[in-house]
Amino acid sequence: MKEIGGFFELETQRRGAYHKGGLALNSGRNGLRYIVRAHGIDRIFVPRYTCPVVWEALRAEGCELRFYDVDGELLPKDPPPEDAWVLYTNYFGVSGEQVKSMSARYPRLILDLAQSFYTAPTGHECVYSPRKFFGVPDGGIVFCSKKADIRMERDISLDRTSHLLRRIELGANAAYADFSREDASLEGAPVRTMSALTERLMESIDHEEAARIRRENFRYLHERLGAVNMFPLHVGAEDVPMVYPFLPGQGGDELKKRLIENRIYVATYWPGQQDKGYGLKLQSSLLALPVDQRYGPEDMRRILEVLHG
Repeated sequence: MKEIGGFFELETQRRGAYHKGGLALNSGRNGLRYIVRAHGIDRIFVPRYTCPVVWEALRAEGCELRFYDVDGELLPKDPPPEDAWVLYTNYFGVSGEQVKSMSARYPRLILDLAQSFYTAPTGHECVYSPRKFFGVPDGGIVFCSKKADIRMERDISLDRTSHLLRRIELGANAAYADFSREDASLEGAPVRTMSALTERLMESIDHEEAARIRRENFRYLHERLGAVNMFPLHVGAEDVPMVYPFLPGQGGDELKKRLIENRIYVATYWPGQQDKGYGLKLQSSLLALPVDQRYGPEDMRRILEVLHG
């Protein structure tokens, strides 16, 4: 029975879900587990250059992992068999052309769209992780052509919200320990449907505005850094980036240190990954410059000032 009256709750808007028709779960990694169970997948080809939690989720379902390295265009260096199950990552939300190439080649393709929330479902199995794009405690969205035989309870996110609230009050540094602890709480979590809190927060986002700002910030940086950026960028009109992936010719470590000292936080993708080729170069030297909807031209100018010293 619906409650009426009483004290007020957190104020949010109801704009509706962005990926209508997808199955809303409690994390992206559990979206992968759902797909594996639905299809009974026991062996899958996966990139070494990706988040290790992806491997852990697949192994939790008993999958045998066959690894492939990526080449300088972020495609498989040694392509898997065309009849195999293959997982491919849309890197940084700017690998739309590579996704088209992989989709045409592999009928049993699973797209990891954790870094590409605004990529439309392609007809292949795919999974999204909203936390990479928005201030939500958890959540995942999966599109799967088969229904998995899983009885799922609704998740509860209350114990994963302190980093979001603490950052507002005290800033990112003060909230980082909370973020790490709450992120770790998702490890091994059972497959559940998305919590009511995460669902409500997702419905409150102005997605049209978020996508517009991300594209504008990306364009601003690319106009000024593109000529010296060694990263293979082939950004399509439909791509909405997670970050601006900047690969300098040299001095990536020093530039990253300088950015962080100036409170411009750039993540490393991914610590501990095993790719011995191009992925290793990206891990050590790539600068994932923020372009998200929290920022504007003044922030982009500050990033450039710090980069140029």
